[in-house]
Amino acid sequence: MCAADVPQVSALEAQSQFTPWSEQVFLDCLRDDYLCQVVMAGPDTLAAFMVISRVLDEAHLLNIAVASDWQRRGIARTLLADMMTALAPESRYLFLEVRAGNAPARALYEQLGFSVTGVRRGYYRCATGREDAVLMMQPLSPS
Repeated sequence: MCAADVPQVSALEAQSQFTPWSEQVFLDCLRDDYLCQVVMAGPDTLAAFMVISRVLDEAHLLNIAVASDWQRRGIARTLLADMMTALAPESRYLFLEVRAGNAPARALYEQLGFSVTGVRRGYYRCATGREDAVLMMQPLSPS
């Protein structure tokens, strides 16, 4: 991802999230050297993006989205699997939060080896009020 991608990334974020990140948040992630990746389906067509932060020997999946026309094609699986391989030499764990009601994402994370480590009650805002976040973790390298 580069700054020129941010308007498309922000638009996809707005389509995918009830409380989307602003363009400035994405620019801040780029500035702060977060791992920011995009998948382009064509020269001007964004299929997906992902943002991961790293602190010491831990990584945290902060944001991931796949455009509706490109869902169910293995894009998120490939993005995550490739990133987990790339992170493994320097990161021991990859953490994430996922909406409790997001069954497709939870299933994907479980298939990739993530395990549930906890719940944050009322973490996400949603149309009906608040929704819990399920906390998940995947070991990337031996302890």
